[in-house]
Amino acid sequence: MLPPAAANNGPETALLNAEAAEEMQQMLETLRPEYRAAIILKYWHDMSYQEIAQTLNTTVNAVKSRLFRARQTLARTLRHIGRTNDAAAEYEDVLRYSPDLPNALSNLGMIYAMQGRYLDAVPMFKRLVQLHKDEIAALNLANCYVAMGRYDEAIETYKISLEIAPDQPFTAHALAEAYVQAEDTEAARQWYEKAVEAYDASLAAGASRAQHLGWRAGCLAMLGRYEEAEADVNELLEIAPDRSSPLFNAAQVYALAGDREQAFDYLQRAVEAGYARQQVESDLAFKAFREDPEFRALIEAPVVP
Repeated sequence: MLPPAAANNGPETALLNAEAAEEMQQMLETLRPEYRAAIILKYWHDMSYQEIAQTLNTTVNAVKSRLFRARQTLARTLRHIGRTNDAAAEYEDVLRYSPDLPNALSNLGMIYAMQGRYLDAVPMFKRLVQLHKDEIAALNLANCYVAMGRYDEAIETYKISLEIAPDQPFTAHALAEAYVQAEDTEAARQWYEKAVEAYDASLAAGASRAQHLGWRAGCLAMLGRYEEAEADVNELLEIAPDRSSPLFNAAQVYALAGDREQAFDYLQRAVEAGYARQQVESDLAFKAFREDPEFRALIEAPVVP
């Protein structure tokens, strides 16, 4: 981590550097005082560990620990404010000092995955699974394999996640979709049925209906149980009528049921409400429409502020 560069190239650069310095100061204010002092002495005053230890009246090991923890905190802050490249750089440095730190592995893997750097994300999640039998890491690893079209590896990894946490409906659902991509229709049907059972169990145990109904509806529609699926999305739309996700769930159900008019109506509303177009294009419910001119026009239409 480096302090903001000094202005050296005219008023525009000076303004940018001033803004960067202010932002860095705000981030430093989020640190505990002892962490902030160690960071400033190390990166602004270029002191050695021994010099910092003497200045702060502590040990060299304590200084190293404070710097390490400070950089973890800064990485989380950078990710939270959307500076993912800077956050990744911080996590990369943290992992050089502590290669098996779970939080850093997980967060760096997620940043890489969100940036489409799946090959970089894979070793992060693999290491977490090996070290901690982490079902979320296994799920994220499998998702990376799906994104790369490596469906057999995705299927095996989803199963590992389910071995660790057998009752997770979202993982069973993802496994069903991986089987669809792998063109194993019978296995896909079996896992959609298991996913519905898992969603039912979660709902019976008090899980949020707003979070589960849309996903359950998608499974039901993939199984051809359209009336049940429509009932789920209708209930969901009563809970959150203007949110993009319920609107998209409704579009999925009607697309799978063959009701083109309803599907496109809800899909347009979902996109206008902010649903990610890339996710629309890749969704299995709309596979039959990907070359449809009306579908292309809908997801490629200019965003109206």
